[in-house]
Amino acid sequence: MKFLLALLTICSVMASNDKNPFLEKGDDKLKPHIIDHPNPGCPTNAECSASAGKLYSQFKNLIQNKKWKQIASMQKKTGIPLDLWTKVDLEKPNKFTDLISWDSPCENHTNAKPTPINLSLIFARDLNEVIKDKKLLLRKMIVKNGKSYNTKYGLREGSPLFFSRDTTHYIRDIDAHYYDLALVKNNNIKLGPSLTPKFYPKTISCPEDLLKKAQTTIVEESLYIGFFCQQIWHKDLNKYLTVIQGQACF
Repeated sequence: MKFLLALLTICSVMASNDKNPFLEKGDDKLKPHIIDHPNPGCPTNAECSASAGKLYSQFKNLIQNKKWKQIASMQKKTGIPLDLWTKVDLEKPNKFTDLISWDSPCENHTNAKPTPINLSLIFARDLNEVIKDKKLLLRKMIVKNGKSYNTKYGLREGSPLFFSRDTTHYIRDIDAHYYDLALVKNNNIKLGPSLTPKFYPKTISCPEDLLKKAQTTIVEESLYIGFFCQQIWHKDLNKYLTVIQGQACF
């Protein structure tokens, strides 16, 4: 919302004869990034500070150029962007100075009390930094292997691409530059070149036993409106595992 108001202001000023405050110092032309966001590097329509835009731009450049060692260095220093939900009032000052957020399209999120739930990116070194804060919401999933059930943390956007050993693999991209984001042992994170599984996930009807466990294990108030299930390939076990996750909205 703030971004849209800013964009309207820009258009208004451009149409007037007054000095344009959105021009960069010493320039008489509107910079291209202003159309996307007042802060360079910030994604379109996001609530995003200047410092967050700088970090996101740095990460984007490293991904586009496949600088994996430099990405690992950035991860240790400032963290890398993880997609999740947040219970943060974006209209008020908050401690998350490098948070990038959008309004959620889900009615259950926008109507959540006392604070709406947002779609967000946060710069984190590992999942432990996120788990300890109740305002930051990771996806949870239950993975069934035979008669055993294992609850895992996941990310907001999409489902795992595949599993390997104790690792959950996601595919991510920035402007069609794809990379592997792996959630590894002890809630650590590792990034690398995109990977291709032997078999891709398949959507299935949820088994009754998983539904019962999910209703007591991965429920989060106002976050989900239901559940969905998939079979996801495990590279080392050489078989599909059944996974249930929360459905944010349709």
